[in-house]
Amino acid sequence: MSVSGQAAPIEARGSLPPPAGTALGSKDGVFAARIVLLMMLIWTLLPSLLFHASPLDVIESGMWGREWIVGSHKHPALPSWFLEISRYLSGGSLGWSAYLVSALFTGASLWLTYVLVRLLVGEETAVLGMLTLATVEHFSWRSPEFNHDIAQIPFWVGVPLVAWLAVERGQILLWALLGLVGALGLYAKLSHAVILMVVFGWLLWDPKARANVFKPGPWIALVVFAIVAIPLVRWLLATDFSAVAFAQERGRAARSLPEVMLNVALVVSPAVIIILAGRYWPLASQRAEPPAPDARARLYLGIMTVAPILLGIALSRAFGSSVRQDWMSPMLCLVPAFVIDRVVPRERLAGAFERGKKVGLALLIAIPVIYAVAVRVDEYMARSSILRVNWPQEEIAAKLAAAWEQETHKPLKIVAGHPWLMGLVGINHPDRPSMLLNGETKLSRWVTPERLRREGALVAWQERSGPPAALQEVLAHRPVKSLTVTLGKGSAARPMTIYYVVVPPAE
Repeated sequence: MSVSGQAAPIEARGSLPPPAGTALGSKDGVFAARIVLLMMLIWTLLPSLLFHASPLDVIESGMWGREWIVGSHKHPALPSWFLEISRYLSGGSLGWSAYLVSALFTGASLWLTYVLVRLLVGEETAVLGMLTLATVEHFSWRSPEFNHDIAQIPFWVGVPLVAWLAVERGQILLWALLGLVGALGLYAKLSHAVILMVVFGWLLWDPKARANVFKPGPWIALVVFAIVAIPLVRWLLATDFSAVAFAQERGRAARSLPEVMLNVALVVSPAVIIILAGRYWPLASQRAEPPAPDARARLYLGIMTVAPILLGIALSRAFGSSVRQDWMSPMLCLVPAFVIDRVVPRERLAGAFERGKKVGLALLIAIPVIYAVAVRVDEYMARSSILRVNWPQEEIAAKLAAAWEQETHKPLKIVAGHPWLMGLVGINHPDRPSMLLNGETKLSRWVTPERLRREGALVAWQERSGPPAALQEVLAHRPVKSLTVTLGKGSAARPMTIYYVVVPPAE
């Protein structure tokens, strides 16, 4: 299929994208950039205006951030560092700044995906694949809940991108960057090791990549990786690999693999709509038929798409657990582009691109509208529980902080209990108290028994959870008090009782 006029020259696949000054690069690149900025704007403003309370993962990671730890008993702490930096830059509280941080990570993930796919199989597939990805759960309505899954995605995409460029260009700086990005991804989440193993396997398998084995580049990457990863290794050893044990435990509690894959299929259903609409009902287009991509580059896209999914499932099975749906979020980055490349014929790609853009843009607007309605309606639903983001965070924090102040007249330095309730109190408290998770000092190593005795603690819980068992001795013979807050609105409004104990500081 061809059109009159001469199409703009397209560089050979495997090189950098055309510079911004070329017709193809400037028009579609600007469109892609606008999509990224639109997504960042929507998912920063919408939760800032909609939520009454920060999501659980934001609360928990934000409380860890003030300790500047390498990692908790669950995960490495890179998300916590960024949340703490955002809190500082936003004037001392964590709210809209947390959503902006998450939007920056999500936007970087979308843009890096676009750049990588553009390098490998062309502009149309890259733009349509990125637009399609933007409708998927962790890139849209789940993105305000900044957590380790979201934090690792730009590194997950960045490693294959930098590895490809390093092999193609052979520059020492690119190899060093590969080591840096590879190590930093592990600080986001340890499961980043999956993509590292896949890329390492490709470097040994691909003839052109393997030719670099006796050159300085890969060894420099290894040295940089090792240096950056040293604190992470020391943290793992110091905590007896508690994060690995936590992942195994969570995996054993996960749904069966067929259930997970069914849920993933539902999550990517908006992406399927875009692909099918473009595939079977393409619009007329004046774009020239894109050239066939380089076979090696196309194979690389397939490997980086399929191999991590298979390896992740295999490793989970080997450790006697299942794959959680959240764990698959970074593995989905290249899936839309891979599917588009495989199911849309080249002669129909230009038309699919035009149709896909229209359907994709409609979904990008519809999804946040539907989400906003669902969150707001949830407040008026007569149910036993409501979404956490609809909890009255300010009311809970103010009442419990006032109770502490009234009884002690001392700064609040420690809050103890479940991460959600105590996090609501401590996350924006001016004294910036530390979190004693479930009352267990082994889970909050920065709170020693001596510090607990010296500074005291505000211990809070809901009736259904009960007081922390680990603080039974500390709470003995101390009066348990309560306060009431209102959950929900309208006819669905109902009271909720919060119990608390003030453990005063030592005189």
